[in-house]
Amino acid sequence: MGTTDSATSRLQEKLIENAKKEAEEIIKKAEEEARKIIENAKKEYEEKVEKVKEKIISDAKRRAEEIIVDAKIRARMILAEEKKNIVEQVFRRVEEIVKSGRFSRRESLYNLLKESISEIALSNIRVIVSREDEKLVRELKKQLEKEFNVKIAEIKVTDSISGGVIVESLDGRIRIDNSYEERLESARSKLAPLIVKEVLGRG
Repeated sequence: MGTTDSATSRLQEKLIENAKKEAEEIIKKAEEEARKIIENAKKEYEEKVEKVKEKIISDAKRRAEEIIVDAKIRARMILAEEKKNIVEQVFRRVEEIVKSGRFSRRESLYNLLKESISEIALSNIRVIVSREDEKLVRELKKQLEKEFNVKIAEIKVTDSISGGVIVESLDGRIRIDNSYEERLESARSKLAPLIVKEVLGRG
C-alpha cells in the first residue's frame, strides 16, 4: 500500500512539474508574441508618424512655394503698374505742355510739314490740320511750296487732332500722320522703356 501511494505521489509531482513547464513555455511564448506585437505596433506607429510628418513638411513646402510664386506675381504686377504710372505721368506732362502752347507752334508745324513733305515725295498734296493751326499753316504755305517745290492743293481742317499735321495724296491713298497725337503715341512706345529705366535707375 505504501509503495502505491509513493508511486502515485511521484506521478502527481511529475504531472505538476510537466504542467508547470508547459505553463511556463506557454507564458514564455505568449510574452514573446506580445513583445513582437508591441514592437510591430511601435514600428507601424513610427512609420505612420513619419508619413504624417513627411506629408506635413511636403504640404508646408508646397504652400511656401505657392506663397513665394504668388508674391513674385504680385510684385511684378505692382512694378508693372508703377512703370505704367511713371510713363503716364511723363506723357501727361508732355500733353499739358503741348496744350498750353509753351513752345513755338509755328516752328513745330514747319518742322512737321517739312518732314511730311520729304517723306511723302509727291508734287501735289493735301494738308490736314486742327482749327487752331489752320492760320499758321496757310502762312507757311508759300514758303514750303517754294522751298520744297511742291503744290499744297488743299488745306483741310479737322477736329480729330489737337495739333500737328497730316499730309496725304489728293486721292487719300498715301498718308503721313504727323499729328501731335500720333507723334506722342509713337514717342510713348519708343521712350517708355527709357523713361522707366531713367526714373527707377535713380532709386
